[in-house]
Amino acid sequence: MRNLISMATLVTLFVISVATSSYASNGFQEKFKLENEHLIVSVGENNLFTLTDKKTGVVWHPDPWKGTTGEVKVTYPANLFDKQAAEKTTRYASIDINKARKVICRRKGPRTVQWISSGFTLKGQPIKGRVAFEVKLAEDKPVIEIELTKLKFERKEISWNSFLFLPRWFSLRLSSDSGYVVVPQCQGFIFPVGDVGLDRMDWLSATYLSGQRPYSKSYKPYFCFYGAVNRNSSLMVRFEHSHDTKVQFHGNQKPRESAPRISSVSPIILPSMGELGYNRKFIVEIIPNGSYVDMAKRYRGWLKSRGLYKSLKEKIRELPAVEKLVGAPIVWLNPGYYRMTKAPEIRPRYTGGEKFTGTFKDVPDMMRRLKAEGVNKAYIMIWGWERAGGGFEEPDHWPPNEKLGGLAEFKKIFSRKLRTEFPEYIMGLAHSIS
Repeated sequence: MRNLISMATLVTLFVISVATSSYASNGFQEKFKLENEHLIVSVGENNLFTLTDKKTGVVWHPDPWKGTTGEVKVTYPANLFDKQAAEKTTRYASIDINKARKVICRRKGPRTVQWISSGFTLKGQPIKGRVAFEVKLAEDKPVIEIELTKLKFERKEISWNSFLFLPRWFSLRLSSDSGYVVVPQCQGFIFPVGDVGLDRMDWLSATYLSGQRPYSKSYKPYFCFYGAVNRNSSLMVRFEHSHDTKVQFHGNQKPRESAPRISSVSPIILPSMGELGYNRKFIVEIIPNGSYVDMAKRYRGWLKSRGLYKSLKEKIRELPAVEKLVGAPIVWLNPGYYRMTKAPEIRPRYTGGEKFTGTFKDVPDMMRRLKAEGVNKAYIMIWGWERAGGGFEEPDHWPPNEKLGGLAEFKKIFSRKLRTEFPEYIMGLAHSIS
């Protein structure tokens, strides 16, 4: 968690060069709006809404691809609608909740919007179900709270396994915006959109920079927030539960030629015990002239308010060995990496070929070389140690690879003798993926 708080120094810049300007209106017709000193929530006739930062004038828009509020992925037995199909065959489908037979988007009090979708169609057949959420505008803060309160289908044969909620909302458009998307994955990275020149990005491939290789990925979030910066307005989305939530990231992506190319982050809600289980809340905060550093600081403040934050000093008091990590580089040692590549001539899983660079016995000498080079403290990660080589036979990696020395030699890496020789080194294991 400390890594995120230090995001200013740990961020890896994944940069794509694109153009700058502002969003077009896309024919948005306002039905009603909520407003406070900081924000305007404009609800359109299409039951979508925009978010305007009154301090900067920047408008944050809904989904530019499908104009949807959510897409539910469901599974059902094939013979539910096709009586000739095999009973045990499972089918998959996606339901756009904006295409329900009944969609209600109405004001509920001075600062709340209620959104209800009911009655869906699956394989041409009507099915009963309901999705509902509320959007609440804070009284005197640049904050809205979005709370999903209902997601349920009446037929027990129909199960939902994910819900892409507010997909591609608050995205940045390649042709018009200037800023970056904030993705706190691993140590965190930002994906800039706008005024970054090609001459500054010569370390990235030309195909990536030209937009021929857009990037898209869904992942389990390391931390419960994401965000975007557009010109002088910053938008941060925070959620409370990471175990039932995934995040979908699009970088310089478009689904078809006529669609705009965008960068965005969207939450994917997962069921709890097969159901929604509990209300899911997303707090959207506008930070005028904010940056990814401001987002990280706000996230740290939120953790502190919930008693979840622990400073490095507090950790050291509880476990003095943690002090060895301060200023220590992470060093990955390959004692004898079981190399596997896509080249069939040396990929053991298919051909029986194998290639080693050493064994577990080489680790002490590797550490002595580090020490001789002036690396007086380090977090040593042993890589490539697994039973079947890096990344294969998951998760059955134990015992350590016999051809590297097996368990007997592996234990010596973590022996008291070696810890005494290198008291400032901390030893750990890395799970390697090839």
